[in-house]
Amino acid sequence: MQNKNQKVEKLLFQRITKLILLILIILLIGTFYYHYTENLPIIDSFFFTIISVSTVGYTLPKENFSNASKIFTSVLIVSGISAFTYGLSNIAAIFFEESARSYFKRRRMKRMIEKLTDHIIVVDITKATKYLVYELLRHDVDVVIVGEDEEEIRKIVEQLPEKERHGRYYYVLGDGRDENTLLEAGLKRAKTLVAAYGDDTLNVFVTLTAKSINPNIKVISGATDIEDVKKLYYAGADVVIATSEIAGFELAKSALEKTGRMVFSFEAFGKKTLKIEYLKVEKNFKCIGQKVSECDLFKKYEITVIAIESEGKLILKDDDKNNHVLKENDVLIVAGLADMIENFFNELAV
Repeated sequence: MQNKNQKVEKLLFQRITKLILLILIILLIGTFYYHYTENLPIIDSFFFTIISVSTVGYTLPKENFSNASKIFTSVLIVSGISAFTYGLSNIAAIFFEESARSYFKRRRMKRMIEKLTDHIIVVDITKATKYLVYELLRHDVDVVIVGEDEEEIRKIVEQLPEKERHGRYYYVLGDGRDENTLLEAGLKRAKTLVAAYGDDTLNVFVTLTAKSINPNIKVISGATDIEDVKKLYYAGADVVIATSEIAGFELAKSALEKTGRMVFSFEAFGKKTLKIEYLKVEKNFKCIGQKVSECDLFKKYEITVIAIESEGKLILKDDDKNNHVLKENDVLIVAGLADMIENFFNELAV
């Protein structure tokens, strides 16, 4: 992201430099022409060139001004206007380019983040963690999201209707493990940091970096592997949410009780209900033989797959889940808004 910022700054610098050089060349040509052809003093030549190029209006510097010099002056005036117009249009064009607009927006956002205190930093936003951000914004909390894909961040957050956003969201583009990125997110003034990477190793690095910069910040981290919980606590995390432990417990509970689909159902996100349910893959399931990431049903109903139990193995890491090829008798824990979950299961029943 630093490269993108530097690219815009470099482009702006280059175009301004070209405009200045072009104008200087025209001024030098005019000055030396009048000095050597009309025998004007160097200062008078420069002054006459300036008022010619700027078209402010003037009288001829002497009575016997040659016709050649009059033609030259006309060309000089046209060249000066053309060079200035061309240079300014090139500079102005930068502000209409998408990369430049994005750059200046981030500059404004950076100044706003510098004024924040007691905000919450969320490192990495995904389909699984977007509900965390939604709930924070509904409760009038200022959130700074750290991620590497600006378009994805904006797309996910803006799915929440603006009227439901009581808090403000900002974002910093970069690697959440990088000290400068976290400092730009206002780590020294933040109240809480949530390490939300789907990779426990990355969350350990984020936790270590955050605590080394601000020992007083509260760090909450997710853990996909139960064995990594201790490592995250050792790294300095104050709270560790072991998704594998929760998922494993609920899978076992569902398998033993055999009382239906539902695992959790609770009111959240304003008036909406979030459901977390388990799904057993039957032989008529439309996505058998497809990777989870390729299953159109999940995309259609905005279903997030939290965990998969397949052939006695529990799959929790995002990459492993997305690349898992669905088979009969696989058991999935899925999450989504209640109406979408219902529509999803209704389609399965057809």
